[in-house]
Amino acid sequence: MGFFSWKTSDTGQSISNKHSSRGALEVWMYLPDGRIIHEPSYDGYGVFGGIDVYEFIAVHNGLGAGDCSTNAVRAAAIAKLYEISPDGEFAEAEKAGIRCPKFARTPDSCWMALRFPRVCPEQGFFYEDKA
Repeated sequence: MGFFSWKTSDTGQSISNKHSSRGALEVWMYLPDGRIIHEPSYDGYGVFGGIDVYEFIAVHNGLGAGDCSTNAVRAAAIAKLYEISPDGEFAEAEKAGIRCPKFARTPDSCWMALRFPRVCPEQGFFYEDKA
């Protein structure tokens, strides 16, 4: 499995993972149900503060219903996102009615003020520079 990453909604920074040359970028994940989840050391596989982004999307949007396998549920969310947008962009998914998280560099942002994050082309790891 490869890395997953996005750019923060407030600053546009790549959410680097702890395995990258940049080290982990501390972020907060804002969920549409009002929760704010802290992730100090992102591992690169889509889990923030113990919550899998794609599982969250699947569960809160009725994707993969009836399937008990975490991998199948997660795969259903990924497939749906890429069906809607060739790049898996959350903004396009949201326009299609799929509830998705947002990411910020601070814990005091407002859900409504944050834009949906862009997918990070470097996957939070493959950087040419060190900063």
